[in-house]
Amino acid sequence: MGQARNDTDVTLAGGGSFVKLFDKSSLVDYTGGMRAFDIISSLMRYIFITTIYAFIFAIIRMIYKDIRGMTANESFAAKQSNPVLRVISSHGSKPVASDNVYPLNKPRIIIGRGKASDIMLEDMLVSVKHVCLWFEDGEWRIRDMGSRNGTHLNGQLISEDYLLDDGDVIRVGEIELEYMV
Repeated sequence: MGQARNDTDVTLAGGGSFVKLFDKSSLVDYTGGMRAFDIISSLMRYIFITTIYAFIFAIIRMIYKDIRGMTANESFAAKQSNPVLRVISSHGSKPVASDNVYPLNKPRIIIGRGKASDIMLEDMLVSVKHVCLWFEDGEWRIRDMGSRNGTHLNGQLISEDYLLDDGDVIRVGEIELEYMV
């Protein structure tokens, strides 16, 4: 008539029974309340979903910045008439070919001896960061960056910002560059 009941059997409303998956000493019991396992799994699920959304947001932000940067470079190129610096003479320890032409294709150009320079000149009289050229208000400007030997514009040592005109000669160390529009 009556069956012996052990702790692993649970009687269902219909009279049947099933075996509990965990004994009473486990963290999870199937009594219907919120359990530690459920809390931890829900927390991990929310952390995972948040991480995925953050990753997708970072990708969209990167694409937006890349597109915005492309349009900024296109508008920069449209405003200028593709000027260049052409080497006209070189008397330094490592001569630069006089047919070298450096396009001014960025809004800010650093000329120097350092590897991080946009235009790298190998001359012992050229500082690591010697001179800066930048495009502002539709015109190219030049500034010496505190170099030891100075920068000359059309034979004059410069100590402040100057506008560049077509045909100006810039001397950096022993290298002379002609600004051509």
